[in-house]
Amino acid sequence: FDIHDGIIKANIARGTERIDFQSEIIANCTTLKFYIRMVYEVLKPECSTTYWDKLVDKVESQVRGWQKSTKKMVTH
Repeated sequence: FDIHDGIIKANIARGTERIDFQSEIIANCTTLKFYIRMVYEVLKPECSTTYWDKLVDKVESQVRGWQKSTKKMVTH
């Protein structure tokens, strides 16, 4: 939910405030990957953490690209 909420907030924000929200989203992706590994260690689910990590990595990569383009707009 934090990632989703961060995306909504970043969409509304402008300039450096948007970059701050994007950084927060990236940090939340890292936190989610940690939680996924912890759940896997405790529950030993059928699917691997690799599957979930790839999904989170995709979101993180998209936000990093968005942040990069935002930084270009803010500095120019």
